[in-house]
Amino acid sequence: MKRLLLILLMLASAARLATAQLPFTKISSPLTPVGYSFASWGDFDNNGDLDVVVCGALINDSLVTKIFRNDNGIFTDIHAGLPGFRLSSAEWGDYDNDGDLDLLITGDDANSVPHTVIYRNDNGTFTDSGISFPGIDDGQAIWGDYDNDGDLDILLAGRFIAKIFRNDGNSVFTDINAPLPAVQSAIVAWGDYNNDGWLDALVGGDTGGGMVTKLFKNTGGTFKADTIALPGLGNGMAKWADLNKDGRPDLLLDGMDDYTTGFFLIFRNDGDGHFTKIDGYSFPHAYGSMDIGDYDNDGFPDIILIGKIQGCGGAALTVLYHNEGFMFFTAVDTFMDGFSFGSAGWGDYNNDGTADLLFTGIDNMAAPNTEIYRNVAGDSLFHFNTKPEHPNGLFAHSVGSDVTLTWNRGNDDQTPRDGLSYNLFVETSPVTADILSPMANRSTGYLLKPFTGNAGMDTTFTLHNLENGTYYWSVQTIDNGFLGSAFAPVQSFTLTTSGVESLSSNELKIYPDPAQDFIYVSCFSGNFRVLNSMGSQILSGGFSDKVINVSGLQKGLYLLQVNEDKANYTGRFVKD
Repeated sequence: MKRLLLILLMLASAARLATAQLPFTKISSPLTPVGYSFASWGDFDNNGDLDVVVCGALINDSLVTKIFRNDNGIFTDIHAGLPGFRLSSAEWGDYDNDGDLDLLITGDDANSVPHTVIYRNDNGTFTDSGISFPGIDDGQAIWGDYDNDGDLDILLAGRFIAKIFRNDGNSVFTDINAPLPAVQSAIVAWGDYNNDGWLDALVGGDTGGGMVTKLFKNTGGTFKADTIALPGLGNGMAKWADLNKDGRPDLLLDGMDDYTTGFFLIFRNDGDGHFTKIDGYSFPHAYGSMDIGDYDNDGFPDIILIGKIQGCGGAALTVLYHNEGFMFFTAVDTFMDGFSFGSAGWGDYNNDGTADLLFTGIDNMAAPNTEIYRNVAGDSLFHFNTKPEHPNGLFAHSVGSDVTLTWNRGNDDQTPRDGLSYNLFVETSPVTADILSPMANRSTGYLLKPFTGNAGMDTTFTLHNLENGTYYWSVQTIDNGFLGSAFAPVQSFTLTTSGVESLSSNELKIYPDPAQDFIYVSCFSGNFRVLNSMGSQILSGGFSDKVINVSGLQKGLYLLQVNEDKANYTGRFVKD
């Protein structure tokens, strides 16, 4: 049956390609052609369209870093005055929570000295932050809030270095001395592979004694090497994405092994620390990169892959894999130029609801190149991507100085419900998200960069070590086309030494309602019983932190009875 299903999917894909126009067309743009390079989308000026940063080597081997402002599809060099880098990486992120995107860049300068630099964005002017990091090249530095305190930390690797730096605010970053392997030709990625609400770290590359790829489990802010076996690869890229919509992030790996043989590998996350390699997607190529995005708005993430075919005179390539579902992918004819020693990235630069492509690297003429391909098939063949609905049922619950924010899942007409992600802001005044930046426009929901929300696919997010005071927060839904919903109506909570909830009567309050995985019971602890609509007890136990796990219940109406200090309280809730 499974073989028949795969054959039918292949026939359907072939029929679609036989009648369809090419999905992408190259546009004319002034983006600087660079090799051994990196390019990235990001709305640095908050005007509602994606700008571009490009860094790498020109054809004469001189080095550049340029930022191009996007004005309704017209790209203009802002002459940012940044030094040039090669063997580089560049990632946008709001490290100081001031509402605009800053730049984290790595690479070699003109004297082959490696650097890792944060350039602070001050109203569109970029200034070296002066924060000191070890310089790396032929690797990557990426943002991620590993300790759930609301600001962006850094995972970096390259030049036989691999480190995690904790963002302590006020432009102070601290090396946490994580037990990561020192590697060059490095691969790094953040991802919550075990769905426990904490970002885990992946590090790969050449240790000098062989290639490794290691997962490091985040256990409440500290990291421990996992025993999950993955092939050792370097000179490539790693990405996490829920490819089959089962609620678990799957792993994509691209790179070369100890014998300089190149691979592109897909691992299905089966949960409980088990990963299964999906056969049929490994082929010899080198010096590659990749990205994940839903180019046809069918709700399933697709894959763009670049690299160089191995062998004498190997050509640069670009491969688009369409996600057919069921962990099955078909290569789509695009006739796009090939690239290697560069990067590929999805982003809707013209705001027409379909994902476009940004490439940089060495092309098939052995020349540096940077190109944008506009998604034109969306004009007539694909689903029009509509904004998802914002979540509801927002609720705040505290234990000590930690506050857990919860909400119900949003909905979307294209992306399956389990494939949606969520993006939060938290602030101390309704002006700037100074505690947790959403990297999105709070009025429109427009994302300042194409990314999965800062809460991932969870419907809960815990902030740690908050000070007493009043906080304002909201959450939006993000679909697989990186289109954000409006933010839900802003909520507030006041954290005191006794928590964030208070009751004016003996009424039992249950949040959220409808519920999904957990319910929170205001100001109560003790013993509880859950009864179904027929009055039968189906769940019971004791609880002390006002939270009850109801993930195992069927959908429907339930009665909750709580006994506390010999008093009984009753309330109703719906399991969604």
